[in-house]
Amino acid sequence: MRKIKSETITSTIENLCAKTNFELPEDILKSLRQSVVLETGIAKDILEEIIENADIANSEQFPLCQDTGTANFFVKLGQDAYIEDGNIYDAINEGVSLGYVNNYLRKSIVSDPLERKNTQSNTPANIYVDIVPGDKIEITFLPKGGGSENASALKMLVPSDGWRGVEEFVLGVINDKCADACPPLVVGVGIGGDFASVGLLAKKALLRDYFLNQTVLYVKFHLYQT
Repeated sequence: MRKIKSETITSTIENLCAKTNFELPEDILKSLRQSVVLETGIAKDILEEIIENADIANSEQFPLCQDTGTANFFVKLGQDAYIEDGNIYDAINEGVSLGYVNNYLRKSIVSDPLERKNTQSNTPANIYVDIVPGDKIEITFLPKGGGSENASALKMLVPSDGWRGVEEFVLGVINDKCADACPPLVVGVGIGGDFASVGLLAKKALLRDYFLNQTVLYVKFHLYQT
């Protein structure tokens, strides 16, 4: 049994909240730099501004966007790992609170959806835990902004719809909502399960390589216009 101090998790999460909001992932930045040379006009101008914004955010340690997102965590918790002085949920939420408060990141979470009273800490976070073999803890952080959340959609298809039905729905949502979501767009698609689980599958698909070695069912495919 491996013992891991809860304060170690909290400190790591605090730093992760800042780093993720200040630095655009290298694969996305590389894709933007490759795409900007292929565009002209307004599209080229927008891509150049996104790249400039990313450079400034990284060098000055400013948020990439004023919307620093709801905090989503995907945790691989080793079955032989023991968290001292607390539990994984409390440790992560404490780290989120410190990360968002100390780095002056926007707090978006409210304690009641109707009364709209802000918790002032961006907690509670959405925390998804998978128990895996081993004695380690692996944590992936996804700050999901309101722009992308508002562009989400779900549809209950019938079996006869097949792949064509999936394709038409996904492309239809992109065409209808992509202008309202913040660029650059990374599309996550979940298929199967039930009403509650399919949304989580789509969220996991946004992480791309994270789940390649996991024994979970999710679908990742290229979208194309026919």
